[in-house]
Amino acid sequence: MKLGFLQHRHMHYQPLARAAGRALVAGLAFGAMAPAIDGISTVAAQVRDSGYSMRTDPFLADAAITDIANAMMRTAKDTRGRMAALHSLLKASSQSGIRVVPSTDRHPNTAAETLDKGGDCTEFAYVVLAVINAMNTMGAGIQADASVVHFRDSPPDKDHMIVSVMMKGKRTVIDLQSDAFGKTAKGQYDVLLRFTPEMAAAVYHREYGDYLRDAGNPSVAMLAYLRAAEIFDGDAYVQQNLGILYEKIGRPEAAREYFERANELAPGRYAKDVARGDYNTELKLGEDAYNNGDWAGGKEHFTNALRLGTRLKHGDSAVINEYITDCEARLK
Repeated sequence: MKLGFLQHRHMHYQPLARAAGRALVAGLAFGAMAPAIDGISTVAAQVRDSGYSMRTDPFLADAAITDIANAMMRTAKDTRGRMAALHSLLKASSQSGIRVVPSTDRHPNTAAETLDKGGDCTEFAYVVLAVINAMNTMGAGIQADASVVHFRDSPPDKDHMIVSVMMKGKRTVIDLQSDAFGKTAKGQYDVLLRFTPEMAAAVYHREYGDYLRDAGNPSVAMLAYLRAAEIFDGDAYVQQNLGILYEKIGRPEAAREYFERANELAPGRYAKDVARGDYNTELKLGEDAYNNGDWAGGKEHFTNALRLGTRLKHGDSAVINEYITDCEARLK
């Protein structure tokens, strides 16, 4: 699983620039890299071509998942027996198990696709949840949740997803990458996030957003992240990525809201994003005020931007100072 919920990706300030005449074209801190917002028909075409759908339920049971659920119901009468049988059948190391397929350079698979094509730890969890959901429609009454964990001996950018099932008041781990039932693939871990089965669907849309973003399709990536946030709004990583995408399309106020939400969920980790969002907002307000002849407002917002832009290059600071000086002269 790619680094997830507590990742920080710092974006450096971009250079400011002067346009011909007196108009300020700062481009904010992201001007040159901002993707154009396409028309509705163009975005619709991008969504169609990407293969992504906001309506996708990654746990939707097909015939194969339903057959597995039926087999588990016949295998044992209690939850432990059924889950142990499921783990034995599908664990990666068994002959009938799911193949491990790295998630690099591909879109995430649903549970049904994972059974056929293989997947990573996240997609293995989708399969377990999909089978449990199907069993519950047959009266199994299994209580389960999903967790994103970080193994303490793993690199900081590698997380893992597991399913836990309540048995006699305690959680029992179902990890298809582990040879042993009730144990994880590695040793000690810290739980980063815990989801209900319904909320776990957010991970599928989040990872689709990552795939689309990395493939150079920011418009559809934004839709995927928005869908993930709609299902579960407690993922700081999703909030931060939405902030970055809104920042890139020239909506600093919306970006700042997402950065603030990310920082609320992971205090301190996203503080630099919040500061950059504040800088962008003040710069945009200063630009608007200047272009509208509001010299007092322009001076105020440019001064605020200068104060917030603690990592600005000297040339960028000089441009902002020039506009502050120009506003002051026009106020006399």
